[in-house]
Amino acid sequence: DIISSGVCLIGVALIATSSARSSSSTELVAPEAASHFAGVCFALLAALCVAIAYVIIRRVGTSASFLFSVFYFALVSALLSPISMIVVGQEPRWPHSTREAVLLSAVGCVGFLGNALLTIGLQKASAA
Repeated sequence: DIISSGVCLIGVALIATSSARSSSSTELVAPEAASHFAGVCFALLAALCVAIAYVIIRRVGTSASFLFSVFYFALVSALLSPISMIVVGQEPRWPHSTREAVLLSAVGCVGFLGNALLTIGLQKASAA
């Protein structure tokens, strides 16, 4: 586990510095660098939250239905998404066409199915 964690952190460092190495100038502009750093921090925070959620699901096991986990994930996401959009200054908008509405619905259905199957798998897998 320690070796895997070290390899992951090296990967994060490589990805975090890739834009600086690939750009023509040697330094990032201050606003771009701050935005890049914030993005890396939020990505690491998201990975930590996902790991905690997986541990909780494994701990609960099959004593609770997988639908509880799926429901509460959707509830928390629905409550936090508008707040996050306001914080980053993004305006919500409705789909402008039928195609967009169908694609958005498809993303929701596939997301639900993926979350449900992941939760079932985590509940049934034996601990290492």
